[in-house]
Amino acid sequence: MRTLVDILVLALVYAILGRLGQLAAIPPGYVTAIWPPSGIALAAVLLRGSRVWPGIFLGSLAVNLWAGWGLETAVPAGTLLLSTVAIAMGSTLAALAGRWLLVRVAGGTGESQLGTGLLVIRFVIVSAVACLLAATVGSLAISLLQIPERAGYPATWWTWWLGDLAGILVIAPLFLTWSEGFSPVREPRRVLEALLFVVALMATGSVSFWSPYPVAYLIIPVLVWAAFRFGRHGATAAIFVLSAIAIAATASGVGPFSGPDLSLNLSLLLLQGFMASIVLSTVVMAALIEERDAAAAALQRTNDTLEETVRARTAALKESETRALEASSAKSQFLANMSHELRTPLNAIIGYSEILNEQIRELGQAQLLPDVEKVEGAAHHLLGLINGILDLSKIEAGKLELAPETFPVRSLLDDVVSTVRPLVARRRNTLALALEEPLGEVHQDGMRVRQILFNLLSNSCKFTEDGTVTLGAARSGDALVLTVEDTGIGLSEAQLAKLFQPFVQAEATTARRYGGTGIGLALSRRLARQMGGDITVNSAPARGTKMTVTLPVTLAPDTVDAR
Repeated sequence: MRTLVDILVLALVYAILGRLGQLAAIPPGYVTAIWPPSGIALAAVLLRGSRVWPGIFLGSLAVNLWAGWGLETAVPAGTLLLSTVAIAMGSTLAALAGRWLLVRVAGGTGESQLGTGLLVIRFVIVSAVACLLAATVGSLAISLLQIPERAGYPATWWTWWLGDLAGILVIAPLFLTWSEGFSPVREPRRVLEALLFVVALMATGSVSFWSPYPVAYLIIPVLVWAAFRFGRHGATAAIFVLSAIAIAATASGVGPFSGPDLSLNLSLLLLQGFMASIVLSTVVMAALIEERDAAAAALQRTNDTLEETVRARTAALKESETRALEASSAKSQFLANMSHELRTPLNAIIGYSEILNEQIRELGQAQLLPDVEKVEGAAHHLLGLINGILDLSKIEAGKLELAPETFPVRSLLDDVVSTVRPLVARRRNTLALALEEPLGEVHQDGMRVRQILFNLLSNSCKFTEDGTVTLGAARSGDALVLTVEDTGIGLSEAQLAKLFQPFVQAEATTARRYGGTGIGLALSRRLARQMGGDITVNSAPARGTKMTVTLPVTLAPDTVDAR
């Protein structure tokens, strides 16, 4: 039912506009400068689909029969009917061909045909091609009527094609654009601007086309105004109004497209060329402006979304940072409290073990010494672990305080060697020294340097059996280079990657076989970095490991953050 209504409405509108086009012929009753029904036909099949084609056929048949009965030259009824049917078929096929070309070749459907500048250019080209069909069929049909006062076939074809094309370019964009809908102007300033635009449009159109002076260029600012401020809706409406004024003036024999020196064909050509040029330039400009505005709006939406995302993520990061700081503070406080609670009984155990050791020796009960020494050794080991964990937490919190002092390097190395010899002997290893004298003195935290070397030597002794552990030292400019090299099991690339991570062993099997908690090396590197240096490692499986400690000779006041 809806399709039938669409067909009948289209036929009625087509016939009415066709009659108006005939009345606007130049001169009256002769040549039509613009054929509005061609624009209506193409817009209808684009918006309503191909199923409304009977409306085009019936409307064309009605308007051409109406015009045929009014001819002064008698034409047989059969010939008149045949020619009008042919014209109607040509008009229908042209509209359907235009729709097919636009949808299948140019891309897009319905009102989206004019959404971009490129689509507008495609629309113009396709419309020109589609009009070839209607002009060819219609001119042949007119030639069948054999009307003496009509021009020959070439002139008729040319006039027909230009009239259909002008009708499409002026009428179709108007319907296609306004069918998209529009936002009514409600702001007072915009309402005032719209009223001023309408006044300027009518005034410039009247002056440009009804004045005896060649001032058609006055419409250019108005068209630019329409394109920039009112988009395609304003541009197509302005083109329609200016085209109507130009046609009316030319049909009346006035304006820039009419005059005693202009032939009829030249007058029509100038008028139709004018309409085609303002359509092409103004609608393309309006489409490009809308593209730019749409792109700017999309960019603004993206920026707004990005800013909102950044704000949300920044807030989340701040919240995460706050929670992390709170957790770190809680951890540090917990470790400090626990270290105090654990070290107090451990120191008591170590103290009582030493007393027991002395009393057992005085009593001559040597068989009890191994057990007491195991208790004392276990207590010292546990105390070392607690101190290491506490040092790590202080470094992470940036609260580790260094105590720089000036000391001879050789003296410090002798102390470390004497301390570590029992560990070396435990797995039947040999301790070698590779010292490049003179080593001189350094201004560093001596206790932390001893701690680093003891951790590295302990690690080498733990993973080396019946081998050699070498402690080296040398001065290199303003740096002290300490090395610990062993002939132990070595490390793979994967193991090296996680060697200095706290509480991480190279492999689970290594932890089960050799023991350890993964604190010593992590703490040593962080201590070295806190003192302005670093620890590097070079190792390969079954080839041993070499660790190099590089420290500045003089500890800088602003120590490097170990984190």
